[in-house]
Amino acid sequence: MIEIAQRCFSAIAERMLQKGINAHSLYKGSIKRQKVGADQAEVLSAEDFISGVRSLGIEELRAVEYACLIKVLSVNEEEKFIKLADLVLILDDYGIKDEDVEGAEAQPEPESEPQTQQQPADEEEEQPKPKPKQKQKTGSTAKGEEKKAPQTMDMSKLDEISMVLLLALTEYLIKANIPLYDLFGDTIYQQLVKTRTKQKNVEVINSRDFFEVLHRIGIQTEESEHENLKDFLCLDTHHKEKLSIKKLKKAIEEFAFNEELRKRAHQCYEALMAEEGASEGRETIKENMPEEEVE
Repeated sequence: MIEIAQRCFSAIAERMLQKGINAHSLYKGSIKRQKVGADQAEVLSAEDFISGVRSLGIEELRAVEYACLIKVLSVNEEEKFIKLADLVLILDDYGIKDEDVEGAEAQPEPESEPQTQQQPADEEEEQPKPKPKQKQKTGSTAKGEEKKAPQTMDMSKLDEISMVLLLALTEYLIKANIPLYDLFGDTIYQQLVKTRTKQKNVEVINSRDFFEVLHRIGIQTEESEHENLKDFLCLDTHHKEKLSIKKLKKAIEEFAFNEELRKRAHQCYEALMAEEGASEGRETIKENMPEEEVE
């Protein structure tokens, strides 16, 4: 797990160096202060940490790798939040210097050594210089934040069976410690998508192949395709038989780290198993959910 986390931190730091940002600038607006132990500390939620990594444009990280990062950084297993000081310390080893950490305010002291007569002149000369720089930085940052703001998925569109299927798939990937691409293999392929202004290749999987894999690994007792989940993951309304890998990856990450969503999925599972006449639920979903989380 440590080796996986180190590889991920290296990729994150490399992208931050390219963009010239540090932890405080990356997570500006998401940092909160709360009591950790006997002291107050700056913290991030696991969801905000992941959103920040996504905003860097790193596409290759898998749900399993995100889980490793959270385990390495989390203060404890019950409350999945991260001390920013721990993240800053790790990133420092990869060359990311954070000037916003406590104690950085002491840096201007050496500048006070020249004679007092020279200080006003220096200040007058330096005052106009920071202003355009600050405007440029805030402007570019604001634009970048607007462009990179991660889009959240509307999980309210999922019915009970879809909720349980996605959680079961997420649990399988994490426990087996295998990437999504290894599980689905050659069934994932590139699909050319054209619009009026551009065209691009996107990764898709045929819905038939997707549900066949769920059946093969024991998540479904049959190979039947669940229409609600197809509608949720499909490329668009005109290509319902082609499921978007990008959407699937985002959904898996949500189920891996969103505790409220996981709780709702377990409640859906219990309702399906307990409900009389819920034959579709019993036939579609095997009783292989994590035992420690289901009574």
